[in-house]
Amino acid sequence: MPRLLLDVAPSQAGIWPCTPGTSLEGEGYRVARVTLNDPFRFLHWLEGRSRSVEAQLSSMLEGRPFTNKLAVAEALSLIEERQFVPRNPGSFVVRIELVHAQNCNPTVKTVDLVYRVYSTAPPRSLGGGAESQAVAKSAPQTVTGLDSAASPVHLVPVGGYNRSWEAFAGGRLEITPRRNRFPLFETLSVVDQGSSSMSSLSLALAGSRQFRAWLNRAAWRIDYRRESAPAGAARLRNAALSAQFSAATRPFWDGAVLARFGALLEGGNMQSVVPAALLGPQTVPNAGYGSLKGYAGLSSRTGHNVLSVSYGLELGSIWPAARIDWRKHIGDVADEFWVSIGDHKPLEVESRFTAGGIQVPGEIPLPARFFGGSAGSSFIPGDASWQIRDEPFLRAIPPDRLNLTSAGVGVARFASLNLTVAYPVKARPMMPRDLSGDKDFNTVLNAQIQTAASVEQNYYSWKDPHFGAAFAGIPDLQHRLDALRQAVDAAQRAHPGRFEDEFSDCLLGIGDAERDAAGALGAAGSKQYGYVVSLLSHDPDLQEIRDGCVSELNGELHDPAVASAALAVESAGAAMLEHFNAIDQKLARRKASADIAFVRRTLSTLFHDLDIFSASPVAVFDAAWVEAAGHNRIGPGAGVRLELASTVNFTLGYAWNIHPQFTEGRGAVFFSINVRDLFH
Repeated sequence: MPRLLLDVAPSQAGIWPCTPGTSLEGEGYRVARVTLNDPFRFLHWLEGRSRSVEAQLSSMLEGRPFTNKLAVAEALSLIEERQFVPRNPGSFVVRIELVHAQNCNPTVKTVDLVYRVYSTAPPRSLGGGAESQAVAKSAPQTVTGLDSAASPVHLVPVGGYNRSWEAFAGGRLEITPRRNRFPLFETLSVVDQGSSSMSSLSLALAGSRQFRAWLNRAAWRIDYRRESAPAGAARLRNAALSAQFSAATRPFWDGAVLARFGALLEGGNMQSVVPAALLGPQTVPNAGYGSLKGYAGLSSRTGHNVLSVSYGLELGSIWPAARIDWRKHIGDVADEFWVSIGDHKPLEVESRFTAGGIQVPGEIPLPARFFGGSAGSSFIPGDASWQIRDEPFLRAIPPDRLNLTSAGVGVARFASLNLTVAYPVKARPMMPRDLSGDKDFNTVLNAQIQTAASVEQNYYSWKDPHFGAAFAGIPDLQHRLDALRQAVDAAQRAHPGRFEDEFSDCLLGIGDAERDAAGALGAAGSKQYGYVVSLLSHDPDLQEIRDGCVSELNGELHDPAVASAALAVESAGAAMLEHFNAIDQKLARRKASADIAFVRRTLSTLFHDLDIFSASPVAVFDAAWVEAAGHNRIGPGAGVRLELASTVNFTLGYAWNIHPQFTEGRGAVFFSINVRDLFH
């Protein structure tokens, strides 16, 4: 695909089209105006770089005659030198840089140039769950790996309102120090929010590591939490210290599914203030406790659907008893489906089904029971990458107020279903409309992703034991190449001034093979593979030796020493090639395709579906069954959603409680706001 595109049908009024076949250089056009377009320019660190490059391009081009050398080759080289893609270890690189010519005025022979940079470095561990899709919509720079070069300090204010907590506010502060200073931990985070009726504080150290085996990513976290909130007629307090570990496998089943698992060990103190008459059997208001949680799940991502299925088990004990006092089971299924209806206007359908049950062979602290409502707490506290909902969620009921049963306060069994439907009535796409549907652009995008997949395939080929066997033959090959060079040098001295071209071609082939052999031995990791490929396949060095030294040179010389040395080189190369050809390339290709599957689908969403700004009406429907709590709860509702990627996410609505019970209310306003990271 040419890197210069002509805007033949401009969407803006008053813009001249660039007629197909126009030769800007041949017809003497001059550059009138230069701009640099990057969809992630809203990032502070990238905006400064973009402005600097745009100023350099303007100085270099504006007012000058258009030439392909200056406007395309040299200008794009300048953009590439500034490295818009950060160098993230363990990530792919997808880089597209194009020159878009528009406003071709045939009267005064001027043209405007738009340089478009679409570069990403998505991590190999990109998740496939609904959580990653939510991040892609609210902060697309995160799933594309572009925020790794940003400030190490992140501050995100949050706020909202509900009837239990009233108006609350707070924020999340995250510090990412250099890994070489703290090798086990990548981030220190503090999350604090509160109101006149509630408070919540979390301090956490978290780390992770990526692998290129069946285990794709491992993460660990140490977390201290302190919480206090009303729950209808009760008040719940909790202070706990926890340590957790979680991991995700490499995608399988054609890259459509990955497995996740983890464990969490927690200890602390649970307290509550509750009328004695409302305290259920085998339930204590206050207790020190310890618990062990285990969880596992599957996540699947296809073109326009994300599905996560999770199960969690908690085994808890009241101190100092060395027994299991309660067992908590959680099942959670989340699905998000979207389909474009109109230009960059996806109809989104989010659904979630959650069920839980508690068995109490001993006693259980009251806060460990289920308390439902519009808060939507998680079974894995603090882990934004994997969220397992662990309570009946109804937006029509304020947080923790769905809790009253015939046995007292606190639910033992529940099942809930949540549906959310949104359709943007106003949207601004992340990608310009004239490019997202362009056939040539999509060809380049797919080629970039395929290139990344080829790099991954080389890695898995390098890991194959047969490659190791081929690589082990390089020292012997070097020895035989040296012997061949000595034989050719001796023959050249014996025939001065004769067969100069043949000697030159032969020695050139030997030199290429020697350099690649030395490069392979000096390279680290999968870089060795490229040198060995140059030796053995795809117009290999050894074929050059066979053609130049045997067929051409020795076809004239008939020198037995050259023939013997060349045969020895060919024999060593054949032994290496036998091992090399035994590499299971199909398996390597399958592993590479699986690794990049989630990345490919997420990038497709970013380039073709995602809006950097959208305003949508929202319809919601919640339903829940709670054991011994009277009627089933049904909560239809409606609202509006404003999403401005990495700036603000705002949701406001109201849901009706069709069968309200005591303390629940007839409905509730749901409102949340997340503001842009102040250090971006």
